[in-house]
Amino acid sequence: MITKEKGYSLSVLVITIAVMLILATTAIVTLKNLTKDREVTQFMSDLREVEQFVKEYYSTKNTLPIIYNDGLPASFNLTKEMETQEHANDKGEYFYIDLDKLGKINLYDDNRGYILNESSLNVYVTNPITYNASGDKGTKYYTLTDEILGINKTYGVTDKFQIVVAGNPITWVGSANLTVSIPDHDDVNNRWNFKYYEDGPITASQFKTLGTSFSYGEIIEIKANGIYSIYVEDEEGYAKVVNVIVTKIDEAAPTVSLSGGKVLVGDDETGIKKILYTVSGASPSFEKDLSNYEADYADYSNEYNAIINKYSGLTLGAAETAQKNEEISDLDIKYPQFQRNGTAFTDTQTNIILYVEDYAGNRSSLSGVSRKIIRDSNLY
Repeated sequence: MITKEKGYSLSVLVITIAVMLILATTAIVTLKNLTKDREVTQFMSDLREVEQFVKEYYSTKNTLPIIYNDGLPASFNLTKEMETQEHANDKGEYFYIDLDKLGKINLYDDNRGYILNESSLNVYVTNPITYNASGDKGTKYYTLTDEILGINKTYGVTDKFQIVVAGNPITWVGSANLTVSIPDHDDVNNRWNFKYYEDGPITASQFKTLGTSFSYGEIIEIKANGIYSIYVEDEEGYAKVVNVIVTKIDEAAPTVSLSGGKVLVGDDETGIKKILYTVSGASPSFEKDLSNYEADYADYSNEYNAIINKYSGLTLGAAETAQKNEEISDLDIKYPQFQRNGTAFTDTQTNIILYVEDYAGNRSSLSGVSRKIIRDSNLY
C-alpha cells in the first residue's frame, strides 16, 4: 500500500525499523594513518545520523522525508559505480532526502547529496569519499558498505578467525559497552589472548607492551570518543587487530548563556535532561528542578507562616512589613528559600544560579540570574 506521499505501508518496515533503532552497529576500519584522516569517521557518522532520522521520521509519519518538485518526488538513478555498492535489500526507487524535514539533525557535511531507497531506507550520497579501506589506491564510497564498516572482512595476519565488535552506538549516548565475539569458533578458551587499547590505532606488535587484557565475553566500557584497537590471538599464536571508531559519546556540556535578558540553553547531542536552580549563599543550600518552579510558588495559604519560621528565620511580622514597604512580593513570603540569612530577594536581584544538565550527565552553570529573567525566558 502506498501512502499519499511516496512510501510503503508501515506493515512492511515497522518491525525492521524498531529493531534497527535499538541495535548498535559496528564500525571497524583499518586505515594506518587514521589519527590524521578523520574524513571517513565524519562520513560514517553522517550516514548513520541521516539513516537514524529517516527511520524515525518514517516510523512516526508513515511517509518518506524526500524532496518534491512541482508535487512530484525527486527521484535519483544510481550510477554504474554506485550500483556496485547497492545493498541487497534495496527495492524500488531512490529519492533525494529533504534534510529540513528531519528536524534538528547535526551533520559534519549536509551537502553530500543524501538519497534513500524507498523500501530499505538505506542511505547513499551522490558526493562520495575516497577511502583506502583495503590496501589499494582508494575506493569511492557512496554508502556504508560491509568493507568500510569492517563486516565480514578479514584482518591481520591470518584468515583463521574473524572479529565481530558489537555495541558501537549510532545515536548520541553518555557511554557505550563494546563486546567482542569470534563467529564460528566454539574453541575459544583461556589460552586465547584478548586486549584493547583506547588510544589507537596500534599494530599487533605494539600490543606486546600496550593494551588492557579482558576476558572473552567481557564488556569493554567506553566513556569517550576515539579509536579503540582490539587485539585477538588464538591458542596457536595467530593474531589479528581491528580498529573501532567510536564517535557518538556525548562529551560536550550543554550551552547556557544570558542574552537580551533571557536565558538560552541548548544541547546538540543527547539533549537537555533538566535545569536546576539554587540561590547563591542560600542557607540551607539546595538544588531544585526548574520544572517545578511555578509549582513552588503555589499558594500555601495557612501554611506559609510555619514554612517561613522553619526555613528562613524571617518572622511573619518582618515579612509582612517588608511586603507593605514593597521590598518583597507576596511570593517571597510564600517561598522562603529565596531568602538568605533573613533577607528576602527581590524580583530583579541576580542571586540565582542555574545548572543545565544533559542526558549524558554533562553539566553547565549560569550565575547572575533573577526571578524575572527566569519568568521571561519561559524555562519552566
